[in-house]
Amino acid sequence: MGIFNKNEEVRQYNLLINRINNTRFDEYVKNVFIEYVNQLKKGRPNDFGDMETLFRVMNELCDSNFEDETDAKEHLNNVIANYHLLVNKDDPNVENAKSYFIEEFVNTNGILYQQYFDEGMYALFADKKDYFEIMDKIRLNETLTDRIDAIIGYAHQVGKYCMTQDILKRDILAYLDGLENVTDDDVEKYGEMELDRAKRRIGVYNISSEELASVDSKLRRVEGYLEEFGTYMANVEEEKRAITSLVDTGRKEIQRAKTESVEALKQMIAQQKQLLIQKLDEKVLDIEESLQGKSDEVFRQILESYQDRVEEFRKIFEGYSVSASKDLIAIQKDAQKSLERLKKYATDEPLLQEMMKRLEEQSAYRDQIIQLVAKEEELKEKAKEETPSATTKATPEPVVIPGYDRIMVPYRRIVLPEKINTMINPYLDERIPFTKRKEELLKRIEEKEKEGEIFHKKVKEIAIDLMEGDWPYLWGPSGTGKSYMVKQVASLLGMDFMKAGKITEPYSVLGYNDPQGRFCFTPTFVAALYGHLLSLDEFDNGNTDTQVVLNDIYSELLNKLEDPSETCEVIFGTDVPVDINPNFRMISAGNTSGSGENEAFSSRGKIDESIQQRMTPIYIDFDDRVEQKILEGYPVWYKFITDFRRICTEYAENNGLSSTLGATTTRDAAAIKKYIDHNSKTIDQIIAEKFVQIKDSEYRKALAREIAELYHVDYDGANNPSFKKTLASADEKVLAKKFIYYCKEGVK
Repeated sequence: MGIFNKNEEVRQYNLLINRINNTRFDEYVKNVFIEYVNQLKKGRPNDFGDMETLFRVMNELCDSNFEDETDAKEHLNNVIANYHLLVNKDDPNVENAKSYFIEEFVNTNGILYQQYFDEGMYALFADKKDYFEIMDKIRLNETLTDRIDAIIGYAHQVGKYCMTQDILKRDILAYLDGLENVTDDDVEKYGEMELDRAKRRIGVYNISSEELASVDSKLRRVEGYLEEFGTYMANVEEEKRAITSLVDTGRKEIQRAKTESVEALKQMIAQQKQLLIQKLDEKVLDIEESLQGKSDEVFRQILESYQDRVEEFRKIFEGYSVSASKDLIAIQKDAQKSLERLKKYATDEPLLQEMMKRLEEQSAYRDQIIQLVAKEEELKEKAKEETPSATTKATPEPVVIPGYDRIMVPYRRIVLPEKINTMINPYLDERIPFTKRKEELLKRIEEKEKEGEIFHKKVKEIAIDLMEGDWPYLWGPSGTGKSYMVKQVASLLGMDFMKAGKITEPYSVLGYNDPQGRFCFTPTFVAALYGHLLSLDEFDNGNTDTQVVLNDIYSELLNKLEDPSETCEVIFGTDVPVDINPNFRMISAGNTSGSGENEAFSSRGKIDESIQQRMTPIYIDFDDRVEQKILEGYPVWYKFITDFRRICTEYAENNGLSSTLGATTTRDAAAIKKYIDHNSKTIDQIIAEKFVQIKDSEYRKALAREIAELYHVDYDGANNPSFKKTLASADEKVLAKKFIYYCKEGVK
């Protein structure tokens, strides 16, 4: 049996030698590997443990490229040495370790031969898959391979500040992404910046020893001031107690005297009242006895006499009441005099004056100390200047988001659903034929229109783009109803609607970790996680860096739409992964085409070219059908609005302007209808506010001449006609004359 095994082993070695001889290597290179196999045949221990591993290693070496014999021999020795270093036979995952080593280290295209391997960086990763994922990214990028020393140095440094291997991996990958885009001169500066960011993540800030020494010195002085201040305050407290005792004693004496006087008066009044009641009762008994057997006349005389006596008793009783009131007033005056005397004592007494003066001095002294302490806080604020500041509003209570076990709070107050909907929206489900989904959409629009809802002509196009997974960019003049259309489309598709508003910084999209370590999430986070429609308003007025972040999120959405079962993650905040929901969609809105500012929108910026290529631009102009529906009961106003807008557009075209200036909008049409329905404004106010305001003099006059020609009104003779009927009954010429008048005279 032993002879058979030995013979089989020799046969395997001979096969290896044949494999080496069949390579394209020079003879000198072949001899290096043949000599090694012959040594194994002669009894040298197999450096790779078993025959299978040896074969796999030799196959990789045979598929490699070597410059000469020395190069081949040196690489073989390096492979053997590192195999013993990196593959531990006692490791339960030894087979995986062997595979990683053979795939990544043996071939001359691998990490070892290309001199990308660093033992210290390798040791940072317990799970070597993460290490090899990073190294694969480096090997495939020439810019990164040229900067391997900087990458290894950064990995050694940042490893100290990463609490988990997952964080370390993501941090290095993010560093590599940025490193591709910096110049050679900025590599070191970029590494320092990224390292500072990693430090800040766990609360480490760069403060020099000089700053610390300065802070320590100032704090010591403050401690001395506070100790001295404490002594002064103790003396002040003692003096305060003396004053308080004096005042309390005076107050108690006054109160006691007042209470005794009032009680005496109450007793006297009660006695007199009892006496009065007793006398009245006696008189009643006398009357009842005397009335017995008397005639009505006698009864009348006696009753009058009785009433006189009652009036007499009432006056007596009122006298007692007046007397009691005077006594109470006197007591109050006495109390006031006592208080005045006490106040005069506090003003004139030298000892009290000295005590009050010292109190004021201590107050000023305290203010100086507070100012000094505030200066110390400036250093702390400087260290935190890159940390997102907490909102001044009340911090919302932490919320529980399904799938996350950390504390999270909303960047803005957002009410979250109880659970994430994993079912794909039927309108967005690629498994359902598109023709059927489109048919359902058109049917839903028709039903809504029958119920009275008004849709812009572009609503259908926008909805279809979202169904196809596109990223629509709605652009055009203000007031065309872009924001309202987004809400309508969300309702048609049965999607929840999240509005991000104007975005200026990446953290307003990705969120951030506050100083307490809680993740502050954003509308983008909620939309991506729960599968909502995210609306990005004023997209052409935002930050380019933020737009790039949104572009990355959209890339992951496209990957998810290709395969909904695939995990397509976006990292929010510092370390909160979100697997993009297949129901998630994005829609943007702006006023320009993305090429930058124009005559009407001078503050707009250019949208990055790569993002413009990703988005689907849809020009949103005014839809006369919408205004016609809004003003269907007021045809004169509808005609005047559309004529006015057409004239504005023609003026822009004739004067080489890229945008129409000051045209009356759909929003204006809705407002005018409301004013007419409520009869809340005059024609003069509407013409001035919606048609004439904010336009310069020459532009107004040019528009007025066009209106005069269109409505057959004498421009020079047009005045401000009086109009006392309702707004709804105004005719075309009244509107035209008032418009011309205010264009010439201006709005005052």
